[in-house]
Parts: sequence; structure tokens; C-alpha cells
Amino acid sequence: DDAGRTIAEWNIADHVAITGGGGGGPGGGGPGGPGGASEWSHGNSIYVDDGKALLSLRWQNAVVEVEADPDSPSFGDINWILTGDDSDLDSDFSWTGGGSFNGQHHARWTASGELSVFDNREMGDDSRALRMELDMSSMTVRETHAWSLGEHCDIQGANYDTVFGGFMVTCGDGGWGAVINPATDEAEWEVDISCSSSGGGGGGPGDGGPGVLPRLMPLFNW
Repeated sequence: DDAGRTIAEWNIADHVAITGGGGGGPGGGGPGGPGGASEWSHGNSIYVDDGKALLSLRWQNAVVEVEADPDSPSFGDINWILTGDDSDLDSDFSWTGGGSFNGQHHARWTASGELSVFDNREMGDDSRALRMELDMSSMTVRETHAWSLGEHCDIQGANYDTVFGGFMVTCGDGGWGAVINPATDEAEWEVDISCSSSGGGGGGPGDGGPGVLPRLMPLFNW
């Protein structure tokens, strides 16, 4: 609350079965958490709107919607689970057209009502800014737009929409960001971030420099 007191807590283990060895990834395989800690889900983003929270669980390749209003009798209930690739969790949706996502970050709703994620994908695959349409009546999901960054961005990353219908994307470990026009799939502008403590800046799409830029976000409607 405004005084900094915790008024409610939510634990995923109260709602789903935690399986595997906890090292990261389905069945417990993978790199785990910071410092080599055992980690089953790797929750990396939360987006709250109208009393509901979207959670991104990287090692489970899953996005989960949870009732987030602490005053609601259904607080903490999972409304649905969407998985993009192999997961210990069961998805409530089926894909149409062969879509997927893997190792995602930054799950959120767009202004048009689509689900957006930064689709990091597997090592060696180019990361994507991905938008999806979820049909709650048929419980199906399909990709509506995907923009390839031209390189793999393994650490963090973000994908915001803009008021003109485009989107702002950040390659976390590449150290660069760009605003993309979806009509042309071309960058309206790009930025490289350099920091003396991280060893330098990015280099733009395709270059993958050593800088780290976890988030680049609009501060107002523009």
C-alpha cells in the first residue's frame, strides 16, 4: 500500500505442481537463476490491468494471467496459461498457424488488445518482437505480427507499442533499441547505449555489442 506494507502475497506453488529439479527449463534443466540458484519458473515480468496480472515465466515458456485484486474473493486464481514451447505447465490455448515463443520476457497487453512479448527464442535463433491474438471463445492463439531483431538477445529485452501503431523494442544484451514501423518492418529510429561499467555500447541491429540495455520505454504518449 502507500505506506509500503505488504497487503497480499501470491505463490505459484499454491496453484500449480512444481516439477523437475528446479534448474530452469521444463523438467528442471537449463541455466537456473542468478548465481546458479535452483529456479523452476524464472518469473521476469508482471503487467497489471483491470485487476488482473500477466506473469511471464521464462523457463516454462509460459504467460499466466492471475486474479490480482487483493480485495477480490478470487484473488490469486489462475485464469489461464499460455505456453509457447515445451513446458511443464499445461496450456489452455491451442496454436493456429504454427506459432510459438521461447524464453520470453515482458508480457503485456497492447492498446489494440493483443498479447505482446519479447520472444528471446533459443540460443542461436534471432529474437523477435511478437504480437498474438488470443480468442477466449475458442481458446486459440495465433501470431499477428513478428519482427526479427536480426540477432539473438538472450538477456531481458522489451517490446512496447506506440501511439502511432508501431512498437519500441530493446535488445537487452545487445545494448540497442529501435522503434519499428509494422507497415514496413523498418526502424523509424535506433539508439545505442554505452556505459563505462558494462564495457561499451550496442552497435544496432545485427551488431550485438557488449552494452546492456534491459528496458527502453516511452515516458509519454508520442
